[in-house]
Amino acid sequence: MRKKSRIVRINEAIDFIEDNLDRPLSLKTISDIAGFSLFYFHRIFACSTGYTLAEYIRKRRLAEASIEITETDKKIIDIAFDFQFESQESFTRAFKKEFNVTPAYYRKWRPHIPQLVPARLNIKTSYEGGELMEPVIREIGELKLVGIKHFGVDKDIPEVWEKMGPYYGNIKYQAKPEVGIEYSYGDPAKNDGKYWIMAASLVEKIEDVPDGLESAVIPAQKYAVFTHKGVIGTIGKTFVYIYKEWLPNSKLELASDFNLQWYDERFTVKGEMGQSEDCEVDILIPIK
Repeated sequence: MRKKSRIVRINEAIDFIEDNLDRPLSLKTISDIAGFSLFYFHRIFACSTGYTLAEYIRKRRLAEASIEITETDKKIIDIAFDFQFESQESFTRAFKKEFNVTPAYYRKWRPHIPQLVPARLNIKTSYEGGELMEPVIREIGELKLVGIKHFGVDKDIPEVWEKMGPYYGNIKYQAKPEVGIEYSYGDPAKNDGKYWIMAASLVEKIEDVPDGLESAVIPAQKYAVFTHKGVIGTIGKTFVYIYKEWLPNSKLELASDFNLQWYDERFTVKGEMGQSEDCEVDILIPIK
């Protein structure tokens, strides 16, 4: 029997969501239906749809609830319970936040509101004539890191690196002083989009770690290494490509819930750090 493609499996998970909007939904169950880890499914789903898995479920429930409000005589409290809201009050708050009107106002006046329609993924755009970015597959030995850890979101990254800057000349046993490593790990799907960010330096051994810094050891691992070219502000597009297009269409799987960004002399061009179209950063994705 021919194995289902990853795109088909993701769409089957979306179909499961659509069929069960009026029932309790477990994010773990949904990712299991797709045959992926929750971490991987969260990444590819968010890159493909623009919404986290939880956001998508909430928006689709509200969209279907809005139809029930105008096309049936059900009480609003019953509709709220049908779509897994804990109370009419919580449903009203979510509805107003999403559509800028209350359910009662919507039932009476029926203003036009934009609604999220069911997602169906077709994520082969770059394979159909666009530029194809192929990674280099590399085995990399154990990495020892010393740096600043922060639990937050993408917008916090510049501040983490800014805090790390003064420490660079004070870290003992630096292996490659010209290299900065950004170590990102954890599951944003479980933490409201937050994950661990570590701005770090490579060291030969972890001893005499300065106050304010922490250490981490990453075991030897196989990586798909992508090179992002251009200003650092556009690196998100490269991550979207990796998780949305390359990985689902490759024969590889994620090996762990982390990634690394490798900054070296290529990141500074003409005296600018990450602000030149000629800058380069390597993105290391653990694979198996």
